[in-house]
Order: sequence, then structure tokens, then C-alpha cells
Amino acid sequence: MTQTAAAPLGLSQARPDGPSGAAGMGLSTDTPPTLGKYQIRGTLGRGAAGIVYDGWDPQIGRRVAIKTMPLPADADPQTIEEIARFQREAQAAGSLGHPNIVAIYDYGETCDLAYIVMELVDGPSLKSLIDKNQRFAVPDIITIMQELLAGLQSATRTASFTATSSPAISF
Repeated sequence: MTQTAAAPLGLSQARPDGPSGAAGMGLSTDTPPTLGKYQIRGTLGRGAAGIVYDGWDPQIGRRVAIKTMPLPADADPQTIEEIARFQREAQAAGSLGHPNIVAIYDYGETCDLAYIVMELVDGPSLKSLIDKNQRFAVPDIITIMQELLAGLQSATRTASFTATSSPAISF
């Protein structure tokens, strides 16, 4: 994702560290936008609450998904509750550990954006397959349901469980 104009809400242009940075080495100064320490490589999707970005953690060297939520300048009580719910989602999901539940790596805020950094799972969502009228063989349906239910069972055993499962975030 090349940045030519102002960075999107909450994102900033990464800058080389003085003369020893990219410009001092004769490299291009066109750097990807960042959110905290994370480089933004593209957009994975848009939802009602915000945008999910394809990101890169340069310290660990791994791709991540970054779910964002705008923070308005003047927050009414409903918006304050939505922001608190977003943070509780990160805390609750971050306390879970199961192969069928996406791992949460980080939570952060800028002056105008809250974000959750999580494991990036490549591939289509179950919702996208259903929307395309994808037909599944019975053994595949059984496998999908077993995996979904195993993740939900693990989550419900945790006191911090929140009901945020949907086909859009499954598979």
C-alpha cells in the first residue's frame, strides 16, 4: 500500500532514523504507513466499526491482522461504551488459547484510533464461501462444525467469554 497523500485515520508515515536511515543508505524513502510499530500493507476488509488491515510486525517478523475502530473527538455515552466493548473484546480474546481461536497479540490507541493486533489467518471466511453459495460435502460440514464448536467450547470455559462469533470471522 503506497502512501501518497495524508495517511488514513490514525496511521502515520514511517520515517527513517536520521542520516543513518533509508535515505542515508540511498534507499527509497517511500515507506509504508504505520500504526504503532506495525507496518500497514493493505486492507483486508471493512466493517461497521472500522477497517481491518494486513499488517507486518517488524520486530517479530510476521504478518498480522489489525482491526481498527475510530475514536471520535467528542464521545457521547454510546460511543464511550462501544470503545470500552472494543477494548474488552481484545482483553477477552487475548485470554483465550485454542487452535480454533485467533490469537490476540496487542491492543493500542492513537489519538484518533483504537486497534487490536491479531493472528492473520489466510484464506476465505466461512461467510464469503456461504455468500458464493459454496456447496460443502457432508464430511467437510462435520469437520467445520467440530472445529467451530471446539473453539466455542474453549471460549465458554473462560469467564471473559464474549459472544462475537459469526461466519464472517470463522474458517
